[in-house]
Amino acid sequence: FPEIPKLTSQNGFVVSQKIFRDMLQKTAFAMGVNDARAVLNGCFVKVGNDRIEVVSCDSFKMAKCSAGAELENIGEEKLDFEFIIPTKTASSARRCSARGSRLRNKMKTVNELCRLLSDDEEEKATIYMSHKNIVLVLGDLTFFSRLITGDYIDYNRFIIKTHKITVKADRLAFIAALERAALITEERIAGSVRSYVKLDISQGIMKILATSTAGSTYDELSVDTEGGDIIIAFSNRYLIDTLRSSTADTIKISMTSPLASINIEPDGDDADDEFFMLLPVRMKE
Repeated sequence: FPEIPKLTSQNGFVVSQKIFRDMLQKTAFAMGVNDARAVLNGCFVKVGNDRIEVVSCDSFKMAKCSAGAELENIGEEKLDFEFIIPTKTASSARRCSARGSRLRNKMKTVNELCRLLSDDEEEKATIYMSHKNIVLVLGDLTFFSRLITGDYIDYNRFIIKTHKITVKADRLAFIAALERAALITEERIAGSVRSYVKLDISQGIMKILATSTAGSTYDELSVDTEGGDIIIAFSNRYLIDTLRSSTADTIKISMTSPLASINIEPDGDDADDEFFMLLPVRMKE
């Protein structure tokens, strides 16, 4: 039977379960799966100075979430941790109860954590870590998993901060239009290739278009634009997942060209709390 890691450690911290859960939920969709770069197959967590930052990234999209939090240090070391929770691993959860214990393995670790963490602001998670393992104590439930070893990418270096075009749109209205386009882009015909969704932005109107062997769709959305017009295309599924992970009512999309990555962030005071980056796809002529 595989050796169970120690359930306590001299290093760790205590954090609100709701804060940690919300951050994982916002970023989990962008984790790599079977990426050749092992460090991308999980969520990167940075803890220190009463602030937590969670980042996930694959070859097409990136999500970053930051939040201030009241953190309680465990041990004498400085509260400064960096670790990568894997997308999936041979994780386990054990619950102490009169009926015995519960054991789970081969989980999708981050998704499982999102289900186990409470949305109650008063509930706390005690997190212990070693070089290779992480242990979370959530009331009577103890959850542990191996960590991904290695240095995470310098994600801030990939963010374009000099975009020339900005678009402000209602997030829910945008998602609704993309979901209608998904009837075309998500076709299941054998041998077909899923088509992209095209955004034609001009003079305060965003046209949302998609065409495939199943047909075509067209939508219009009123937006606030600045910096010029643009026609750009994306994987519809990646764009929907990104917008669903945001919690803002109005989003700001920053762009430069049809081939450069875009930034998606809240329009307002919470812009520093969540950030998403998405690569476009090349359109067929």
